[in-house]
Amino acid sequence: MYSDHFFNTYPESTLQRSTEERTRLYVSSFPDFIWSCRLH
Repeated sequence: MYSDHFFNTYPESTLQRSTEERTRLYVSSFPDFIWSCRLH
């Protein structure tokens, strides 16, 4: 998804934080019925 330059530019900690944010956005983009199933 990202070029090597992206990984080489940002520190590992920042990269990890970005990964968590992207994961959070990915999860939040799930359909509501999936969230309903997971909550139940």
